[in-house]
Amino acid sequence: MSQTPAYPNLFRPLTIGHLTLPNRVLMGSMHTNLEEAPNGFERLAAFYAERAREG
Repeated sequence: MSQTPAYPNLFRPLTIGHLTLPNRVLMGSMHTNLEEAPNGFERLAAFYAERAREG
């Protein structure tokens, strides 16, 4: 078995124009339906804030 990682650049920085990302791991789009619920926007903001805190 090879010791070469399958994705050697995954955790390396990526520069796009003037923006440098710390790695190449992204969160895909998703629909939570929170914007339809009562107080949904506050809950939706908390949802994305939690993900942003995790890096």
